Amino acid sequence: VPFSITGGDRIMGRIVLAGLIGGIAMFIWSSLAHTVLPLGETGLDMVRPDSAVAATLQGELGDKTGLYGFPGVGGDPHRDEAAMAAMTEKMKTGPSGLIVYHQAGYNPGMGSLMGKELVLEIVQSLILAWLLTRLAVSGLGGRTAAAALVGVAVGISTNGSYWTWWGFPTDYTVASVIIQIVGYTVAGLVIALVLGWKKKA
Repeated sequence: VPFSITGGDRIMGRIVLAGLIGGIAMFIWSSLAHTVLPLGETGLDMVRPDSAVAATLQGELGDKTGLYGFPGVGGDPHRDEAAMAAMTEKMKTGPSGLIVYHQAGYNPGMGSLMGKELVLEIVQSLILAWLLTRLAVSGLGGRTAAAALVGVAVGISTNGSYWTWWGFPTDYTVASVIIQIVGYTVAGLVIALVLGWKKKA
């Protein structure tokens, strides 16, 4: 049987192409948001290079790379009411927070980080492209608006929870949500252009 490309194959090929180009567009926007615009740095402050914080953390955690919340109370505050009460009391009288800690020598390289980010955003865009072909929306504006709504859901699903439960700064949260919404909107616009659209009757 000679090789042939069916209509379904062509449609899937266009979805993949749209997802790839949309992911690149999303990556470009994200890069601009973090390098040209102030959005990427909003709400994020850096500890002074001569601060004792880093030395204290290294002395306390050593090579135990991980995610840490403090203050610790020796129990699981999510399951132990006594531990939760003890943690609440400590938070009333002292600092509290969340730390992503890496042992000394952590240096993945900018190229590696950018590559991973590009792959993540291409995967997101591929999923978005598939969704846009399944939704009951048509027209360039309709598909772009649908993509923007997906961006709203994605943006608040993690950032909103971190703001609620971990007290992430409001300005950081808002900026992060904006980056996600604009990224999905840009990707949706590109996807709609690549896929084409039908006008409603």
